[in-house]
Amino acid sequence: MLAVKGHRLYAPFLLSLMGLRPAEVCGMRWADLDLDQATLVVANTRTLMGNKIVVEKDAKSLAGERSLPLPDPVIEKP
Repeated sequence: MLAVKGHRLYAPFLLSLMGLRPAEVCGMRWADLDLDQATLVVANTRTLMGNKIVVEKDAKSLAGERSLPLPDPVIEKP
């Protein structure tokens, strides 16, 4: 992780390693993060259709809507 820590895509890379799908990473909002509880709620997906239209929707199933614990690198203060 240290090799990519300063990269602009560090956060999406970390979320992908947590098991999130690309559409879930793109659908993240600040409101989905709870730094006090160290959790992340996965509730939306965002997909680009035909290079022009962004489609945002809820997760496909109830199992797709989930709360995940945040890893230590996310909640550590510099």
